[in-house]
Amino acid sequence: MDSAQIRGDGVATHVLFDAVLDISRARDLCERLNQALESGDPLMLDGGHIARIDTAAIQTLTIFCRTAKERGIPINWCAASPSLRQAAETLGLVQILQVHL
Repeated sequence: MDSAQIRGDGVATHVLFDAVLDISRARDLCERLNQALESGDPLMLDGGHIARIDTAAIQTLTIFCRTAKERGIPINWCAASPSLRQAAETLGLVQILQVHL
């Protein structure tokens, strides 16, 4: 199963994250997020289904968000699960990930 589904609608690139994002899926997650960045369109992230996320996945998301910012690509979360928000808060990455509590 994919770590994330990527869809573009010509206005934004939508990223729907799977329920489990851990080290076993970090490589796939990185590849999918790089694919999302390639469009250059604003990014709409849906992390509402994330039930479990580990440090490797959070690190991957951090690099993704920093890269998007460097490229001037806006990021918006349409949903962020409690697991995602808690991990971001625990690791001090709420601002970088733009996951506002």
